[in-house]
Amino acid sequence: MPPPPPALANKAESAASNAKGKRRESIPLSVIEGQAYLYSPQHIAIVRAEHHLTPTLGGTLPILGQQNVFLGPPATLQPEEVALLLRRGAAHIVDDPSAYDAPSTSAAAAYHQAAREMILEQVSRSNKAREQISQHKLAEMKETEEVRAKRLARARARRGQSYEADKSIATVADVAAPETNARTSIDLSSATWSQVTPATSFEQPVASLEDGWYRASEHSYTTLSQAREAGVWKFPSNARERARCMVFEDLNARGYFLSCGLRFGGDFNCYPGDPLRYHSHFTATVLSSRKETVTAHELIASGRLGTAVKKAHLICATAGAEAELADRADGFADAERSAGHTAATCTSTSVEYFSLTWAGFGT
Repeated sequence: MPPPPPALANKAESAASNAKGKRRESIPLSVIEGQAYLYSPQHIAIVRAEHHLTPTLGGTLPILGQQNVFLGPPATLQPEEVALLLRRGAAHIVDDPSAYDAPSTSAAAAYHQAAREMILEQVSRSNKAREQISQHKLAEMKETEEVRAKRLARARARRGQSYEADKSIATVADVAAPETNARTSIDLSSATWSQVTPATSFEQPVASLEDGWYRASEHSYTTLSQAREAGVWKFPSNARERARCMVFEDLNARGYFLSCGLRFGGDFNCYPGDPLRYHSHFTATVLSSRKETVTAHELIASGRLGTAVKKAHLICATAGAEAELADRADGFADAERSAGHTAATCTSTSVEYFSLTWAGFGT
């Protein structure tokens, strides 16, 4: 069985204070084509800090399709993470495609009118920015000509030239300036939009999600059974998926952060803390039940694989995975009656762990 990870000194105190404080609002999980997403950065931070979950960020900018490092919302949740949040009562599922109403004729007309007004406003702001840049360029050019005229005047004065000669030089510079300014104005007017960057900020009003076209409250489900009956969310649907849920919840309750373990030859990677601070210590493989057989070939392969990737390989066996997972009221204690979310979990006797390490691995 894996040992508990190093806990923070004030972990128990923070859990107790969270339980005594005001309970957080339920987090909406937008389900689209069987995949759950988190769109709010605040919700992504909450599930990471309070529930030890690490949803995968996948949002990119339209012009940077090959972005690989700095990704943003939405964040994709593993099915086990969705089940855990629902069973804890910390989140609810939203059938996102059904939550959007078909636009009426008046709503479509209002949308297109608002889009036209936005385009006109952007054109107006761009023209103002172009005019400001033009005026700034002309002012800089005039200042440059004045400085040049004064420099020539001082040079001729030092050489004994008369003041009238200096004045004529300044007059010639002033006469030549309008022609140069006219050419500059023509160049600026032909500049493309990409060359104009307004320096002023603009606050775009954000429409409310519940303003008539998005009805999340009418398509929300707070338990796994409700979502399953509605055909929105079917995980877990078999013994293996139920076993994965049990193992995921048990390891999460022990303080581990879990991510997909596919690249290391398992079901989950187990981190003793936040993955930004720790390397994973275990690669977990889940068995459907204690009765599932494991061949000697699989044991040797798992041990060697764990040694190759510098991780201990866990064989996780569950008891009672054949039975349907109960809803949050049966499987978990309510958050208000527990000392934080980590106390709300399945019994420790429902999962057994067997650690495999190759000889000479050093663990």
